[in-house]
Amino acid sequence: MLRKDSLAVIILLTGLTGITPLSIDMPLAGLPSIAAAFDEPEAKAQLVVGVFLAGFAIAQLVLGPVSDRFGRRPVLLAGLGVYALAGFACMQASSLDVLLPLRFIQGVAACAGPVVARAVVTDVYEGKAAQRAMSIVTAGMGLAPIIAPMIGGALLTWFDWTAVFLTLALTGVLLLVAVMVLLGETLAHRDPRALRLSRITLNYWEMLNARDFMSFALPSMLSGGALFSFIAAAPFVLIGQLGYAPAMFGVFFAMVMIGFISGASISARISQSRTPAQMVRLGTTVMAVGGGLMLAGALVQIVHALSLVLPMAVVMLGTGLMRPNSIAGAMAPFRDRAGTASALLGFLQMGGGVLAGVVGAIFAADAITLAPTAFAIAGFAVLPIIIFTLYPPRSA
Repeated sequence: MLRKDSLAVIILLTGLTGITPLSIDMPLAGLPSIAAAFDEPEAKAQLVVGVFLAGFAIAQLVLGPVSDRFGRRPVLLAGLGVYALAGFACMQASSLDVLLPLRFIQGVAACAGPVVARAVVTDVYEGKAAQRAMSIVTAGMGLAPIIAPMIGGALLTWFDWTAVFLTLALTGVLLLVAVMVLLGETLAHRDPRALRLSRITLNYWEMLNARDFMSFALPSMLSGGALFSFIAAAPFVLIGQLGYAPAMFGVFFAMVMIGFISGASISARISQSRTPAQMVRLGTTVMAVGGGLMLAGALVQIVHALSLVLPMAVVMLGTGLMRPNSIAGAMAPFRDRAGTASALLGFLQMGGGVLAGVVGAIFAADAITLAPTAFAIAGFAVLPIIIFTLYPPRSA
């Protein structure tokens, strides 16, 4: 086993958090092929992503406390093992009705990666070291949404849709072996009562009512809202309304995610001299600037791809500056229940994203002027600085 705070372990934790965007974005290009293979409507094939997200969101609230009870390593090993087996099973699915439950199971298993990875960082690091480690992991994770569609597209050029699930399964096997070789147990004291329903309920209630948790968690949740609003509406704007090819959408999305990676990378460098609260203020301020630029462009009726993409890149730059520090700040008061805190934080982030996806989809129909989409994204981009200013953590 390597040292728990070694660079190799940090890279492993990055891979564990990146398994989620890989599992969501890599199959996207194959959805039409899946629909055709099973003679199903494309709308039903889109559930391949939806049921994965449902399993992922729900299971977080359970696997977090499980890791507090039995340790981080057993949960990771079991989760990655089931994830890989589900991936191999997806390849063999005889119908879409068989594939969808398997994807739900894969989503349940996949959430072990990011939930436990955040808990491991909290177990091993404290204070500014935790901020830096979380920033590095977040920056690395930002690469996954860029490369996943490219990998999926390349696989579908040479093979059929089953190759995507084979690749995901092999990724799970690789991570499983890496955990076995590199990562020892990081939880110093297991909580024998962590899985009692009364204890789980009390822990989540305490965290939801803890100012130092929620003041950091809410900006992170809303930042996910901004990104999901963009994801839901941008294809309608850029492809459907402005006429860009799907390949160019991939380029535009990469530009947005480069903003996120840049923000997280800058955070890793400068967070050593700043508190989590200071970094969150900086990040949310940059997010608000990006939201304002987007709204201004829409109000003066600039109908151009860059009037959406460049301000969104600024929003994501601010998100990259803010999110790793908001995670570190939210989890710091609950180091003794890091798995549970990580689970609730992940659930809130995904809940905000799902809400934003609905809002973005509603606005997408009138996205030719960019104004409705811009209003949605700007709202999610500006609200974090307002909330953090009015409801700062007591530790600030």
